Amino acid sequence: MKKIIACTAMLSLMFIACGNESSTNARGQDSAIPNSGVTNSAIGRKDAVKTAVANTGPCSMNNANAGNKAYLTNTENVGYQIVIPDIDVDFEYHNDEVQIERVGDTLRIVPDSDSVFSLNWICYAYYTFDLPASEKDINYFEFKGNVFDVIPGPAPEKAPDTL
Repeated sequence: MKKIIACTAMLSLMFIACGNESSTNARGQDSAIPNSGVTNSAIGRKDAVKTAVANTGPCSMNNANAGNKAYLTNTENVGYQIVIPDIDVDFEYHNDEVQIERVGDTLRIVPDSDSVFSLNWICYAYYTFDLPASEKDINYFEFKGNVFDVIPGPAPEKAPDTL
């Protein structure tokens, strides 16, 4: 009986002495990471979920973006914006918020789902994404499984349809 009481007392003292190491570090500062956010896989930390406003321009039969370029522009009335000329339209945005994720020097649009659907027409449009100013130093932009080189704008003018 004395051994059981001694072991119980010893375990109680160990739990009290150890405490909860996950909530404070050696200096007593809070080291817990908030549970909300997107994991930045490049450095393993969690950042607040960020969004961009996405739009799709008018549809045309021209496909001029053979170089896989995205253009970073900055205007007074809109702010920072990524413009990708002439991408095949399989879905449209109309002032829709999309989630963005930063991985190193690449900013990517987080897909809404893994399902892919296709519209019943073939056309190309300019996609634009209004970005927070904190993301202006990116070198690459990932959208729809494609990685675009980001270069300073302005984006080229949309060529008129010849059909």
